Amino acid sequence: MSIKSSQKIVAALLSVAMVLTLVVGLTTVSANAQTTTSFARNLTVGSRGADVTELQTILSTKGYLSVAPTGYFGSLTKAALAAWQASVNISPAAGYFGPITRAYIATMGTGSTGGTTTPTPGCATGAIYNSMTGALCSTGGTTSTPGTEGTLEVNQAATPSNNANIQSSTDVQVYGLDLRAKLGAVKIDRADLEVSVYNTTTTSYENPGNFVNTIKAWDGSTLLKSWTVGSSDFIKDSSNVYYIRLSDIGLTVPKDGMKNLVFSVNTNAGIDNDRTVVVSGYGSNSLRVSSGNNVVSYYNIDTVTRTHTFKKPGAATLTLQADASNPFSQTHRVTSTSGAQGVTLATFGVRAVDGDAKVTGVTLTSSSSATTAATLYLYDGSTLVDSRTNATTTTFSFSNSSVNVAKDATKVFTVKADFPTGTTNGTIASTTVNSVSYDKPNGSTATASATIAGNNQYFYSATPGWSSSSATAAVLSGGNTASSTGITATFNLKAKPVGGSMTLPVASDFTATVASSSSAVSLGSADSVTVSGNPSVLAEGSEYTVTVVFNVSTADLTGLGNGSLTSEVVQLTQAQAVVNGVTVTQTWGLNDFKTNPVTFVK
Repeated sequence: MSIKSSQKIVAALLSVAMVLTLVVGLTTVSANAQTTTSFARNLTVGSRGADVTELQTILSTKGYLSVAPTGYFGSLTKAALAAWQASVNISPAAGYFGPITRAYIATMGTGSTGGTTTPTPGCATGAIYNSMTGALCSTGGTTSTPGTEGTLEVNQAATPSNNANIQSSTDVQVYGLDLRAKLGAVKIDRADLEVSVYNTTTTSYENPGNFVNTIKAWDGSTLLKSWTVGSSDFIKDSSNVYYIRLSDIGLTVPKDGMKNLVFSVNTNAGIDNDRTVVVSGYGSNSLRVSSGNNVVSYYNIDTVTRTHTFKKPGAATLTLQADASNPFSQTHRVTSTSGAQGVTLATFGVRAVDGDAKVTGVTLTSSSSATTAATLYLYDGSTLVDSRTNATTTTFSFSNSSVNVAKDATKVFTVKADFPTGTTNGTIASTTVNSVSYDKPNGSTATASATIAGNNQYFYSATPGWSSSSATAAVLSGGNTASSTGITATFNLKAKPVGGSMTLPVASDFTATVASSSSAVSLGSADSVTVSGNPSVLAEGSEYTVTVVFNVSTADLTGLGNGSLTSEVVQLTQAQAVVNGVTVTQTWGLNDFKTNPVTFVK
């Protein structure tokens, strides 16, 4: 949204004409003009005289002093001088008019800032006010024109946007402007911002300085200036509106260039209640800029508004949930030199809602049919969080973990294990995650409980390395009627022997079950088994496709009752193989190798 700029304000001070005392000394320039007033002494608070008047005239014309020259150096003159010194990089910018500042003004008088010198009609030599217009003259009756006057196009920045759930307190972006300079470069001098802070619990407005302690101005990601603020820095007008003036921003927007001016705030720690904070420009002259020829212009940004809600910490809730990457059951080889290393037993997710949370502990149950894992590990993604050796107890707590989970984000954790070299053939290991403990933003603790079970993992000195490629089921001839002849179920398995060669499997090595929503019937052995390439022996390290087919007749389904069975699946319940002369038997649960559901009418 483009904001129409206000009219340029020409500095004009109403007072009686005075003639400055001319003395031999430094030649200076007042505002846009060259003068002959001499600064022969240092000036500070309490100084009086024509040289003070001249200094005040310079500061007024440059837009740093808003009162008429009085000839007395007071606190307003000191503040205006310090602001101008900072704008021209005079250090220290302390508001003291000493040799450094006198020398700088002397170079201005030589015309070193560029431009030309032309007479000003109505301004005689030594005149302060124009005899024709009454406007402020340059004291010497001449005008310097360093640079080109620029204009500014102001739009509301997309970032930051309105935010109804802020739970941080440092450098929170609350207001942004996109600025484009035209005709010439412009410099952002100051901004007047209206700030409203509403306590949603007490249902009352409060002085923003009781909530905000720091305001910062940024050029994108570059810090321009920081203001430490309190309740006395916010002004309350006659309409009970609070606003603050942010001076000396010092952001230069080059001709035809664009800058992003962003304001951020720091809030006091320990937010007791939620607060709604509204930030906008204050008044029609809420943005002051200067450009070439020292022209000061004002722009209206009071229609640019952002609304944010700073939330009371402590609203975070963590949920424990299953994850799609949880591994199916499979066999793992245990070698005589290293056992089995880094075996994934389970994965699970934790999700934060309402606020950020910090995971501090995970409690799980790890069981084994024979040999216990030598070491258990907990990973946050690929990052190791914690580990335990010789986990002989059934409940295992990773109490040393500390993992941040952002609001509306999910972290996936993985439980892995090492098994020793002497692990017994046929050892079955399983892991169930029981609970997760976490800290809320306000430091309080809570626990999320659920049962997230990993599938059985099998350990042998040599394994067939079974995995599922696909599994389908279809109704045979007769269709979906009582006259249909049955169901055929096809399992395409992958076999990749590890630790030795594998003897070609046969139909009796595989068994399956048909299950409906309420019961299950065992089918016994497969009807046929074929192996890709039809080798007599499956060599170690090679991968084969093993196709297992079960033909299910109506008689096989006697135990399932009559009627339409709409959620039948065929599940492979056992696969057996002989590897290096050792029979390796593996079974799978209901969530492992199973076909799609089919509807079958008995």
